[in-house]
Amino acid sequence: YGGGVSCWSSAPVMINCLVSGNRVEGVPYPYATQGYGGGIFLSNFEQPEEPVLINCTVVDNEAVEGDYGGILTSCDAIITNCISWNNAPGSFSGSTINITYSDMPMPLTGEGNINEDPLFITAGGYDYLLSQVAAGQTVTSPCVDSGSAPASMICFGDEPSQVCLDKLT
Repeated sequence: YGGGVSCWSSAPVMINCLVSGNRVEGVPYPYATQGYGGGIFLSNFEQPEEPVLINCTVVDNEAVEGDYGGILTSCDAIITNCISWNNAPGSFSGSTINITYSDMPMPLTGEGNINEDPLFITAGGYDYLLSQVAAGQTVTSPCVDSGSAPASMICFGDEPSQVCLDKLT
């Protein structure tokens, strides 16, 4: 479970993460060989909080002899402003999930979601950048400016210890 990230009985808050190039292989299970969540596996067993993924890219992961190369959850989770693309087999599966302003290669319910090729490029030694005409590419990724809000408006906690995303990046 979870070739890149495996969280059991926990509720992580993952922000601005890249999970790529991971592979989980099947392991013997009572009735079949199974491998799940090549990129991320989340389970908050016996935890009151929900795992949260914000501004994360989960790409080019694989689950061999199992399911969902991208993200697999066995619990409620919150996924916002994320891209899960080119994972095999499948980019996402889970329980009751609140997915918003994200891009995955299947139709999703939830506000602001799209299912279009994110048009990744490699430049300056970095992979998985979004193509932008303003940066000299011929097209702009559909993910550019399609997030939920400016980073200064996405905050966690209460004053005076509140932290906003623009202070983390």
